[in-house]
Amino acid sequence: MHQVSSQPTPKEVLSRIAMPLFLFSVTLLCLLLVSWVVVLPRLTTVEVGGVMRDARELKEYAEGLRSRISELQEKRNAQVIPLQGTLFRVLADDKGGVLSPTRRYQEIQEIIRRHGGQSVVSLTTYTFDPDSREIWLQGDVRNVGTSSMTVLAAFIEDLRSLPWVVDTGSVRFERLDDPEIGPHSPFRLHLTLSGT
Repeated sequence: MHQVSSQPTPKEVLSRIAMPLFLFSVTLLCLLLVSWVVVLPRLTTVEVGGVMRDARELKEYAEGLRSRISELQEKRNAQVIPLQGTLFRVLADDKGGVLSPTRRYQEIQEIIRRHGGQSVVSLTTYTFDPDSREIWLQGDVRNVGTSSMTVLAAFIEDLRSLPWVVDTGSVRFERLDDPEIGPHSPFRLHLTLSGT
């Protein structure tokens, strides 16, 4: 008596799964086609300028806008640039040369922060005169022990490196001892500013 093997052969396995696999593939393909034709356009279109646009149309619309902006900028430049020598140009150039006390103060404060902040470089007076293009600074360097004159020298050197500072005037370096704040170096600086 022969014993029959109960394990199916690969050919039998393929014949059994062929039809379900085919039906699954056809169904998946149909669903993808329906989503591509019906669902995706609804999800990927955006209303811009009162018109519904898909991704391709949005790209074309953006390129059109960029070219239109370039044309308008060229037209604007063509109208503004010929104004050289006119009163408008004189006023615009004069406005550009106006010194901003707030911006200068912020730049000085940034240098003070680099040297330890107000607890080290204590600025007590800031006077700005736009007519004479001068700034007066008064304060002292403290809380650094006997290095107060060294920190003061570094602070003044950083002020001199600012592009709009022409001169810092003569500076008197001295270290004083105070029972409350300890060794400190007072300063009174006179900054002469450039025209820009």
